[in-house]
Amino acid sequence: DLKTFLRESRPKPDRAAPLTMRDLLSCIVDVAKGCKYMEENRFIHRDIAARNCLLTTKGPGRVVKIADFGMARDIYRADYYRKGGKAMLPIKWMPPEAFLDGIFTTKTDVWSFGVLMWEVMSMGYMPYTGCANREVMQLVTNGGRLAPPTNCPSQLYAIMTQCWQPNPDDRP
Repeated sequence: DLKTFLRESRPKPDRAAPLTMRDLLSCIVDVAKGCKYMEENRFIHRDIAARNCLLTTKGPGRVVKIADFGMARDIYRADYYRKGGKAMLPIKWMPPEAFLDGIFTTKTDVWSFGVLMWEVMSMGYMPYTGCANREVMQLVTNGGRLAPPTNCPSQLYAIMTQCWQPNPDDRP
């Protein structure tokens, strides 16, 4: 999966990072294409994260593909999906309207895609490291966001912050 691949590709004291900025951006673009396809087909994944993406190969020419559709929903009949029950939810990848009100739209996946971008640029680190889900919910609800990963281009971080707009209509 993409998360494991990124972690295995972190630079080490005796080895430079095997992945270039172009490699990282390619991973992000591949996932963006998958998200676009799902949105065009009125599908909400609800768990876009590096752990749920697979690679065709670890070497050159790799393509990243979105997998794990266990939480996905077809929204052809409605513009949003309201989650009932007490299922385990990926809070660190979710926007406030999802974890507070159980509302899932294609804009929920946009927020999660922003977190996935952060995961890729941080080489597979856990978002909000050291924070419990309850702390993340409070932080995000109060306007807090993930800090830019080390060496992340400002233009890319700006896209992440657009994905994390509090109003779903303001997200790309």
